[in-house]
Amino acid sequence: DVLELGPALAGTAASVSVTGSVQLRSLQDAMADVVARRIGGDGEYALHFRFDPKRMDGTLTLHEPAGGPLENVLQLPGLGALSAAMTLSGPRHAERIDLKVDAGGLQARAQGTIDLDKRSADLDYSAAATAMRPRPDLAWQRLDLRGRWHGCHASQPPRSSTTSPCWPAACPACASAASRSRRWPGASPPG
Repeated sequence: DVLELGPALAGTAASVSVTGSVQLRSLQDAMADVVARRIGGDGEYALHFRFDPKRMDGTLTLHEPAGGPLENVLQLPGLGALSAAMTLSGPRHAERIDLKVDAGGLQARAQGTIDLDKRSADLDYSAAATAMRPRPDLAWQRLDLRGRWHGCHASQPPRSSTTSPCWPAACPACASAASRSRRWPGASPPG
């Protein structure tokens, strides 16, 4: 099938050849094998996944040149050439994730494990970039971010900054991790 993307969505008109299938009954019973290729230009986008009650396995790969449709869809017209690859595999309580994104002068990475049952993660992440202006209101001279997320994702983020990604009241499963965290000076739990 051919999908026509209009200028309002893609910046300039673009045609994409799409093949594949999708079955989505729920987030615990789903599968997809979809590949899209830009017609008359460079660009390829592929999504493959299988989810069941015990596992989630999938891959996402894409690449397009600077000025491609995703720049406009993401509202980042100065992003540059884009290449991304993500893999997710394993049981829901120990999903292995590996993410690589290269966009213009930006390189971002994340890898580690996610526990979807307890909403916790053990991830290493980094982002580094040369001077960029992906859109008029977003620019930097240099970016160098590195870190580790170890703990739960809170349903309500704390109002003050700390090294722990959650508060025990929001996520009892990581109460012990939060109690061992060092707090930044002046930070205190909400309330």
